[in-house]
Amino acid sequence: MQSRACDTESEFEESTESAKDVNSANTANTANAVSPESGNGSYRALEKQGYLFFSDKSSAALKPCMWNKRSLQGGDMCYKHQFYGITSHRCVQFTPTLKCNQRCLFCWRCMEYAVCEEEECPPETILAKIKKLQKKSLAGYNPILPTSTATKERWDEALTPNMAAISLSGEPTLYENLPRLIDMLNDAGYTTFLVSNGTRPDVLRKCRPYQTYISVDAPDPATYMKICRPESDFWDNIAESLSLLKDRRSAIR
Repeated sequence: MQSRACDTESEFEESTESAKDVNSANTANTANAVSPESGNGSYRALEKQGYLFFSDKSSAALKPCMWNKRSLQGGDMCYKHQFYGITSHRCVQFTPTLKCNQRCLFCWRCMEYAVCEEEECPPETILAKIKKLQKKSLAGYNPILPTSTATKERWDEALTPNMAAISLSGEPTLYENLPRLIDMLNDAGYTTFLVSNGTRPDVLRKCRPYQTYISVDAPDPATYMKICRPESDFWDNIAESLSLLKDRRSAIR
């Protein structure tokens, strides 16, 4: 990966201090912290947005994407169908944690709900509940309902998902059991796609999904610190993660 040094030492220090300020603010702002046992209703707010949680002690969550619902109704499918033959209505979009170590300026995800301490949801629980939660999330499309717009054939197929996209929100490599979870999904017959910001190459090295995506959102260290606002300077970590891609199916975006 090509990069340039910061134009001046003060430029890098300024961007680093900016990231520290953001991190301090996020740490201090616990009013909207995602905590199952808190009384602030953060989980309920996310559930209203379509998030379904695997456990009441963790932020592991599932939410069908737009393409899943379009495909379920007989409509278009996403790029995975064109390039890999994957049917969108059989794809599960989820995350093992909503934690993230960046606060990117362009992120459209639920950053207003910061994840504090949580008890990690065991991989066994995620695997055991994934089909049940997917069915629950799509319940409004059940063909037995008079308002349903789904086809019976695709509804039946959707109840047996075979694709797991670990890409909903948060940074999945912050989930310590990610390598084992991916192995379990692979063994269960799922095609696994993993989307990461590349800040934890030590975890990525142990993961064996069918496809790995690394998001590279800045051309140089100074821009990275200003745009992605990481908890720490992870630029070298991202470069290391990119070096791992040569030995696996991968994409940089």
